Amino acid sequence: MQTLRKTRSQLQVLQQTELANDDINKCFVQAQCDAYQGNADAETFFQLNLRLTSGPLSHVAIKASSGKYLPAKSTRVVVTNHRDQTIEFGFNTNKITVFADGQTQEIDYTPQGNTHQAYDQVLQRLYLGNHDLFISPDLAMEALRVITPVLEAKGVLPMEKYPMGANPTTQSDMDR
Repeated sequence: MQTLRKTRSQLQVLQQTELANDDINKCFVQAQCDAYQGNADAETFFQLNLRLTSGPLSHVAIKASSGKYLPAKSTRVVVTNHRDQTIEFGFNTNKITVFADGQTQEIDYTPQGNTHQAYDQVLQRLYLGNHDLFISPDLAMEALRVITPVLEAKGVLPMEKYPMGANPTTQSDMDR
């Protein structure tokens, strides 16, 4: 029952999520570090701006960004409400850092014990038809609805360049 409730609430949030702007250029940026030696079409940094459209969290802005060759290794999600109150989530190896109201809270989720056991449990649940660790088809379709415009634009949008150790394009640059 708890899993069903959790999936339903995740689905409701995704159903209320859309790109922050109808113009993909104003809500998505991709960039590549000039030191990157791989495929010229592969981004080493991205930033995606989303918003929630209805419910108690309507007009909440969500900014997700991640990249390589940056001053610090991190993946961030920044959530801002209509009063410009911001909560930032930083995701690093086995740690989530939450910044809010000038306070920092770090959550360590380093796996304890044998990590192979966790994989065994996932495979066993899959084999037995227990889907509590997997997302529902409805949730997958909503996530795909949100991200499809970005996937379609990736080959069309310019690939910004940035030097190793620098911060690439920021939100203010996206408001061009």
